[in-house]
Amino acid sequence: MEQEANNNQRSGSCAKEAHALIRRLNQGDAIYYDVDQYENFIDYFIQKNELSNSLRIVEFANRQHDGAIPLWIKKSQIIFNLGQIDEAISLAKHCMKFEPSNAELYYLVGTGYLNKNDGERAKKYFDHTFHCESEHLDEILFNIGYAYEQVLDYHNAIEFFRGAIRNNPKNTNAIYDLAYSYDKIGNYKKAIWAYNHYLELDPYNTSVWFNLGIALNHTNNQDKALEAYEYTLAINDKHTAALFNKANILANQYLYDEAIKAYNEYLELDPESDEAYCYIADCYFNKREYGEALNSYKQAIKINGTNDSAWYGGALILLLTEDYDQCMSFLKQTVKINADISDYWISIGKVSLILNQYEEAEYAFEKAISLSPEESEVWTEMASFYHHYDQTAMAVDTLNRSKAFLSNDVEILYALSAYAYLDHQLNTGYQSLKKALSIDSDSAETLLFEAFPELEKITEVKDLLHKQKTTVKLP
Repeated sequence: MEQEANNNQRSGSCAKEAHALIRRLNQGDAIYYDVDQYENFIDYFIQKNELSNSLRIVEFANRQHDGAIPLWIKKSQIIFNLGQIDEAISLAKHCMKFEPSNAELYYLVGTGYLNKNDGERAKKYFDHTFHCESEHLDEILFNIGYAYEQVLDYHNAIEFFRGAIRNNPKNTNAIYDLAYSYDKIGNYKKAIWAYNHYLELDPYNTSVWFNLGIALNHTNNQDKALEAYEYTLAINDKHTAALFNKANILANQYLYDEAIKAYNEYLELDPESDEAYCYIADCYFNKREYGEALNSYKQAIKINGTNDSAWYGGALILLLTEDYDQCMSFLKQTVKINADISDYWISIGKVSLILNQYEEAEYAFEKAISLSPEESEVWTEMASFYHHYDQTAMAVDTLNRSKAFLSNDVEILYALSAYAYLDHQLNTGYQSLKKALSIDSDSAETLLFEAFPELEKITEVKDLLHKQKTTVKLP
């Protein structure tokens, strides 16, 4: 305890002196410190990520101690972190002439070349670090792995992290970054192994428990993921992301009451989360408690009036409860915020149809088609709209247009055949039905007769279906 107090006292003293030094430099005072003291001040500002102050001190110190290689090394590290990679490489190489066995310099140059996408040169300098430093091999391997990780080369990073762990199975930095790298390449099973290995050494690390939960969720092991989030919260009950993810899992498991409780606990920590209110609304919707769902969507809108998902969710509730005028108001606000989602326009088309607003419905369906011409629903909904207004020929034309995007879509082919027969376009009806049956005859009952029961009265349709059923298919 006494040693810790002394360390804290020295740290506080260094901080005061470092800031005092910056003030004196600003005032142009005469200043002198030895090299070790300057290094302490520089390291302090590096740790605080105040690189401009650390650079200012090192440049001043270099003028006083021109031959002090440690200060030049510090400068190369600082300017590297400031993004001046070429200058940092050049300065580090200059320092190598005086300290040819300094592994840190070779690591810096190797990292610089890696950032310049020169992997071959980077490897040459990284390899040289092993000749300079025989002890702490795991740290060298970890540092090189970290350099690859920073440039998103996770496969090479993994190899070095694995090497570090082989040399020191208790190197928690290497274990953590190994798990993270496996996560990034989507190898979640190995990530889970690495996170669990880390927890054997440090069972109270909240970020590892949390990351383990995410990896487990990726492997659809939701029970274990939930357990990992519970451990995270046992260590830190204010871990908002763990609470949110826990609630999501509970909702996915249809445990809506428990999910709502977890979302509300999250909202106690982040009361301005419109997203959480939307998820709560989804839970109430699935419980068929539409009043509570609508209230939750309205709360989300109150927090964030530009949340189009909340407006749309509210609109769907109002549609279910047959409040069509208010539903349309919500839908119009939805597309005012985000006009690029076809589902929004399809809903406007459907509600316009209910309200007998022909032009508005036609515009909405055409807008949906222009946004998502590769989705069958946008075409079938517009065709249904025309058929509703006894414009079946227009329904046929609409589905014929869809062939440019969806020539073999079974749902569209069955619908096209139905509308064509109903409009007495017998050849189009026959050809479309024949093609639909050749692709998927099993869906005929559902997509044809259930959707268009009037077709059961058309003899040609029944004959074609009977012929399809009795045709012997050769192996």
